[in-house]
Amino acid sequence: MGRYAGIKLSINHLDLDLDHYAAFTSALSKLLSSETAETTYAEIIDGAPIADTWYRYVGSAMTSSKIMSSSVRVAQAYQDAPVGSRAFKLRLIEMAAITCHDLGARLFRESDGGFYKDYHAWKPEPTVRVPFGSSELVLEEWPDPPPAVFSHASYRDFDQHPEGIADMVGYWVEGQIFGGVVVFDRGADDTGCNDVFIHPFNPRRLLFQLSEVQINRFCDFCLASNTAGDSTPENPIVIKEELHTRCRSWRRGVPGASIPGTP
Repeated sequence: MGRYAGIKLSINHLDLDLDHYAAFTSALSKLLSSETAETTYAEIIDGAPIADTWYRYVGSAMTSSKIMSSSVRVAQAYQDAPVGSRAFKLRLIEMAAITCHDLGARLFRESDGGFYKDYHAWKPEPTVRVPFGSSELVLEEWPDPPPAVFSHASYRDFDQHPEGIADMVGYWVEGQIFGGVVVFDRGADDTGCNDVFIHPFNPRRLLFQLSEVQINRFCDFCLASNTAGDSTPENPIVIKEELHTRCRSWRRGVPGASIPGTP
């Protein structure tokens, strides 16, 4: 399975032709300027959506080549997809998901876990202590909290992720911006991008496949121009499961899927 998280190779205008680069930067700009993204990244840094924090950390980062990151393989696959094709749209979603994930992980590392990172050091006393022989029996023991408050319940095993806890935060970011962790059907050769699935916070642990309408709506939003007089496409953030969506059990997985954080 292809590596998804923790990718650090930069992309600049020399790596992509003008049309592909413009589409990617447009999509990234739309996503990062959304209220959802502003709140999400500000919470990582400061524990609250403070405007000053957003502009200080994320506003300047939007122009940094370090944030526009992906792997050579992913970037080349995006470059090879004809603009406007279905393959192009799926690869654009892939590029956007990786970048949003990586930005969240990077902010978590650079802010050293955020200004209010000591939340996990606090643990309430057990509610009941009952004498039991020479010792005592503790009832209603509080479980240890996750190592970061920002996490998707299905991606808390940070030891298996390339960037550890930072990747765990990255998956949470995907959940906030896209509606869940973004997973791709890679096909038999494990390099394709045949379909895109969302793994939501839903406790049913099901992945749902994006419909063609959802894929087109998302890309139309990301690629919309800001020319005066143009109609603005509907903002599809956050992507939600539709009534007749194709679902798969997380335990079964998607055949040939790229599960984020796996080698």
